[in-house]
Amino acid sequence: VAGFYLLNKGNIDFGTSWVLVGFIGLMILFGMNGAFFTPNGRRLIELWENKGNGPPPQEFMDLVKKQAIGGRIAGGLVMVIIFFMVVKP
Repeated sequence: VAGFYLLNKGNIDFGTSWVLVGFIGLMILFGMNGAFFTPNGRRLIELWENKGNGPPPQEFMDLVKKQAIGGRIAGGLVMVIIFFMVVKP
């Protein structure tokens, strides 16, 4: 909401590259959250709660690795968005 307000107040064209990269990046992040992080997180919780007193199952460890890779990708995307918002190429 704040971004739309600033675009309107500053008379900035929505088609400007740094604005488009920001909005597209945010949509990708929202998609990653709904399609990747949330389902995998729920599965991790389920596996952790059902593991008993023993070590976590291999599926749990595999999902942790996937979540870590997804987190790095999301973090990299956030860095790209910040770069475009600051440099405004």
